[in-house]
Amino acid sequence: MADVNFYLKDKNAKGKTLVFLNFNYDNKRVKISTGISINPKNWNENKMRAKELMEFPEHTDYNEQLDNQRNVLMAVYRKFEKEGYFPDTNVLKSDFLANLNKPVKTNIKKDFWGYFNDFIEYKKKAEVTTIGDYDNALRKHLKNTENYFKKPITFEDIKKPIGGFIEDFDFFLNNHSLNASGFMGLKVNTIGKQHKNIKSLLNWCFDNEITPRFKLSHIKTITEESDAVYLTQKEVNKIKNIKLEDENENLVRDVFLIGIETGLRYIDFCKLTKDNFKAKDMHVIPSKQKDYSNRKIITPISPTLRSVLTKYNNIPPNYPYNKSFDFIKTIQKIAEKCDINDEYTFVNQYKNKKVETKNFKFNLITTHTCRRTFCTLMYFDKKMPAAAIMKFSGHLTERSFLKYLKMNNQETADKYRSFFK
Repeated sequence: MADVNFYLKDKNAKGKTLVFLNFNYDNKRVKISTGISINPKNWNENKMRAKELMEFPEHTDYNEQLDNQRNVLMAVYRKFEKEGYFPDTNVLKSDFLANLNKPVKTNIKKDFWGYFNDFIEYKKKAEVTTIGDYDNALRKHLKNTENYFKKPITFEDIKKPIGGFIEDFDFFLNNHSLNASGFMGLKVNTIGKQHKNIKSLLNWCFDNEITPRFKLSHIKTITEESDAVYLTQKEVNKIKNIKLEDENENLVRDVFLIGIETGLRYIDFCKLTKDNFKAKDMHVIPSKQKDYSNRKIITPISPTLRSVLTKYNNIPPNYPYNKSFDFIKTIQKIAEKCDINDEYTFVNQYKNKKVETKNFKFNLITTHTCRRTFCTLMYFDKKMPAAAIMKFSGHLTERSFLKYLKMNNQETADKYRSFFK
């Protein structure tokens, strides 16, 4: 069978040497210089192509040129074959060179950001609920780091454990990225999350053979205890019983109560429908659940949840998912009206230094407070086993579930004081 082979003019050369094309057909042999030169250390003799090495990023261009020459030669040969004519080597070579020099459309090799955008499109189709973590947060931090150091991001630079992009990235996030408190330097957990997201991007690139796989041990997903809070049952009752005149506040309060009574994520509890509720139970398949087989959550309808549903004629109230910021600000305002104003002190690490911050509890309430409150009250107040709570919350591992049990040191001491008597 006719085919094209490539070989080096001098495989023992110390520097670059020409790559030749060899083609056998109908007992004839044509030898043509490709005009391409390469160092033998970067050549795979068995595959007859450039080695795919991170330290030799030009391998893609080399192999595309060789593939193109093979395709052109085979197209010329098949044209003659179809006509039942086998040309002599000079005619074949002449026709090949004429077609090779014709202007052709070639695929432009993408840079890091081209592949990043492809990754975002993949994420939009695969995981709609987390797209903001990549398209907004990660993109912003990567771009800001690139602009600060005035150096384009490359996979080769990300690969370097010392003196590479990750060191620059961490330096920028620790010292020059504006945090929510208004000063420079992000929290350890925020930086750790960006590392986690970068690794997700890289693993996608590896799986799609965009870049050769390399170790990610220098990209550490670091964490520290977060400043998240939960609400006590007394505080939940305050929010449930407060009289609100504003229509939007009423809506937010009721949707918030649904979140507390179900333990669902905001993406799920803000858009429940009548079809999710049967006679005694709520049936939901979580949006972030990757394994949809046998992962339906069935949660008994509590008296509080029943009262909210009754208020809306058994059609659960909804709140726009893309307006979570407005939702949070509104529920914080309601919590402040309810005097949920305990002062919390947290010690977080910024710029490799421990920084103590204080805040009122109502300012710490978010959409995720519902989920933490559900898990914490079920476990500590109602003594429900962790395995059972996980069936309702959708947690797949006890390790991830335990992060949601949010009692501070004083609350723990008060709760279990009797154990020391």
